Amino acid sequence: MSQTEATTGASSVTMAPTRSARFWRGTQNFIRWFPIIGHLPNCTLKNHVDSLKEFLITILFGTATFWVTALLLMGFAANKSANYLDLLYKTTSSGQLFIFTVGMLGPILLASAEEPPNTRQFPGRASHFALILLLGALASGFYATVLAGRDPKAADLVNSDFLFGASLIIALFVVAMRYLTIVYRKNTSNFSAEERLKRPEEEFAADFEARHASDPLSDSNDAAADAMVNLFNGRGTTK
Repeated sequence: MSQTEATTGASSVTMAPTRSARFWRGTQNFIRWFPIIGHLPNCTLKNHVDSLKEFLITILFGTATFWVTALLLMGFAANKSANYLDLLYKTTSSGQLFIFTVGMLGPILLASAEEPPNTRQFPGRASHFALILLLGALASGFYATVLAGRDPKAADLVNSDFLFGASLIIALFVVAMRYLTIVYRKNTSNFSAEERLKRPEEEFAADFEARHASDPLSDSNDAAADAMVNLFNGRGTTK
């Protein structure tokens, strides 16, 4: 076997990771540094698909007091000239989203705190608890401000537009946390003892590959080493 043939055979076997694969692996490793969303790269597509049904039903019924009320208000003659979005704004602009936020934090807290049998520990539990306390305190405090603003004497002291924007942003954060909580619980529930033993090795291999994938010399060195091994083995078998 010639050296050229050995080099060609080694290069065909040793396939360097593509640029898109390196970018995706680097993005996953970057996301893992952040709290709350750090476990997201470990979730599979099946975890997301299985979570969508529960998530959509939860949000549908959790927001029913807003969109159903706005729909019913359209049946009154006084609202003949109003459109649906204006009525929907009326049902959410008086602090209702703050109440919705606090109500959604309870299931998130329970899902992240409990550990059902045969499940892994919920990822980022401390970060979830801290964010839940922060969002709960903000929602409660802002809702108290909304109630205080209903007094005619304090009406000019309250910024209603800011409070509505804050309620919308906090509610979106809580909805995203609710979805992540469902996905994480699906992911931590689907595992076996064999997976528990293999996961540390897989994570180490993935981390090692991510660190050395961007090294321009690593692929050429691996190909050269394989070529030398194949060349040596070919000499041993060729008469």
